Amino acid sequence: MQDNEFEVVVPEDHDNCALDDGIMDSLQAGYVQRGKHQLPRQGTKYPWKVTMHYGKDRKMLLDDPIEDAALNFFKKENSTYKAAPLNNITTKEASA
Repeated sequence: MQDNEFEVVVPEDHDNCALDDGIMDSLQAGYVQRGKHQLPRQGTKYPWKVTMHYGKDRKMLLDDPIEDAALNFFKKENSTYKAAPLNNITTKEASA
């Protein structure tokens, strides 16, 4: 992303396959429940369906192309989104 001056990438569900279930909904820890509205949700099919299968996840993350119709990349100068640099996250935010 840095090489192409992209600041933000936003996934978009063109096929309307998102479910109301989050991928972490089964965890009852308070910090997970408080932040679950910010966590990814499960979907009915690839790439939104979380398989929790190391081999499939590894292939997707390492071998599948980054350019994907589900991903919208925004350059810094055209971005309406403001991504916070990781070094500006406080210890309290990182541990929440």
